[in-house]
Amino acid sequence: MYLVKQQLIDSLLEAARIVYPNEFICLIGSKQNNQILDDLVVVPAVYGDSYSFIHSHLVPIDPTIKGSVHSHPTQSNQPSTADKQAFQKLGSVHLIIGYPYTIDCIQMYDSQGNPIHFEVIQ
Repeated sequence: MYLVKQQLIDSLLEAARIVYPNEFICLIGSKQNNQILDDLVVVPAVYGDSYSFIHSHLVPIDPTIKGSVHSHPTQSNQPSTADKQAFQKLGSVHLIIGYPYTIDCIQMYDSQGNPIHFEVIQ
């Protein structure tokens, strides 16, 4: 199980709302501990109405980066085939936020696309 800082969740939800109706994407990290996600890592990316992608060649080599987060402009927070392929390249933990971008619209996955339980902490 992963723990996610409330401040990170708030930032991710706000970013998804700002970029809507396009998809938002960024990386997430852990400065404190591998099981506590607390860092938003913004890297060069492209946001579209039904896609988003990160320029992976511009991602820094940084062991604190644990995975990715992206939004869907629909109510679905289920990974697509393309999402699952990206998960395998972008780390071990991934969040998908579905519209309308509230905490209840977030699902966490491992690099294979299997759901993971997470808890939000202060």
